[in-house]
Parts: sequence; structure tokens; C-alpha cells
Amino acid sequence: DLFGDETHVWIGSSKGLSRIERSTLKEDQLGIEQYFSNLTVYDIESIDSNIWLGTSMGLFIYSKNNPKVLSYSNIGRKNFPQELRHVSIIKQYDDLIYLVSEFGIIRFDIQSKEWDMIFTSDIYHDKTVFSMEVNKKYLFLGLEDGLVRINKKTGLIRDYNYPFIGQVNEVALDEKDLWLGTSNGLVKFKWKRNL
Repeated sequence: DLFGDETHVWIGSSKGLSRIERSTLKEDQLGIEQYFSNLTVYDIESIDSNIWLGTSMGLFIYSKNNPKVLSYSNIGRKNFPQELRHVSIIKQYDDLIYLVSEFGIIRFDIQSKEWDMIFTSDIYHDKTVFSMEVNKKYLFLGLEDGLVRINKKTGLIRDYNYPFIGQVNEVALDEKDLWLGTSNGLVKFKWKRNL
């Protein structure tokens, strides 16, 4: 994954984490890189002046204001027994943060500081999730063979696994249109017609 802020470009790969200074285009180490050496870093997001890192070993948060790396378990109460591993996607919607992990979808409430598992991976048939988009009512998951829409309140799902879609690598939500970057090309989906 790549993430850019005002001064740096953060790079996550199967070999770990690095950071490049924009003005010099040279690597600018923080001192935390060794913690991520040989870990796969799947996703990098900036949330409330912190860098959130989804990795093969779980979720970590780097605080820019007080430079240190925290595990997700150090910020709030966890309301599920599983250990968080393979965090591949991080998305924020209002005061809620949604994560895709190896066993399902986790939600973190920024206000209450609580971690909850909202859906296990069997709701999307234990398939690999490559992308996610969130709005007020739904989660949209880009899978290895299509798209799944999950109602956040009821858990009802709608599968869109048509052969012409293929693997959904990226999902972008634009009000009434859903744009899918797929293995078969770009797909525009007017998802509100299917409600």
C-alpha cells in the first residue's frame, strides 16, 4: 500500500514498512521500521493524526504527536476473544473504523474506545476481501469473484458474483454509483437501483 501525507510517502509491502521524504525523494527512517521487518503491511491509513498499519501480525498505530507504536489492544476494550491477525483493510466512516481481518470485520468506536466483531468471515463465504467501501447503511466488499453488500444493521447480504465482474481490487463509492476496479476492467454499478 502507499499513503501520502504533507511531507512523506509511506510504503507498505511484503517486506515491511518504509517512508520516503517528498522533497528529497530519499528514504527517511523513523526508527520503527525494524518492528515491521519481514511483516506484510497491507494497508496504511491516517486517522486522527495517527498512522494506522494493517499487517499480517495485526493492527498497529503510530502516534505522530507522541512518537511510538501501539498495538490495537492498547487503545480501548476488545469485546471478542480472537487475536487480531491479517488486517488487510482499514476504513473510517464518521467516528467508526472498520477493519477486515482473517476472521471477519471488526469495528472500532472512536468515542467509546470499544472493539467489536460485527461480522464473521462466513458472511462473505470466507473469501479473500481485496477492497471495502463504507457508507451510512452498508459495507461493500470487493472479493476474489465479485462484490458483496452487507446491511450494517441487519446483516442481510446481497451477492454480486457475476462472471463479467471478476476480482474486485478497488471499490469507490460516489453517492449512487459504485466504481469497481476489477481484473476485467472498470465497472460502474448503479447500486441504488437494487434496493
